[in-house]
Amino acid sequence: MILGLGQDTLSSEVVKQEIEWAVDANATIIPIWHARFKYEANNWNLSPRVHHLLANTHTIRVLEESALAYNNAIVELLNRFGVTP
Repeated sequence: MILGLGQDTLSSEVVKQEIEWAVDANATIIPIWHARFKYEANNWNLSPRVHHLLANTHTIRVLEESALAYNNAIVELLNRFGVTP
């Protein structure tokens, strides 16, 4: 599961349920933080499983809103799947 996280993503009950389903299915979850997102546990009401996932999983970070930053994130994502563009 590619999990794009922005400032309001975790405010959605639907998104939180989809993350729970992915955890239940033992899916590989790769978080991508963009739009200056930073995970801080106290900001959202998340289950302990989702909190553990977001606090302890290596993330791909898009540090600025630019084509180059997103291109770098895509390259990093492809590398995680063993693809070297």
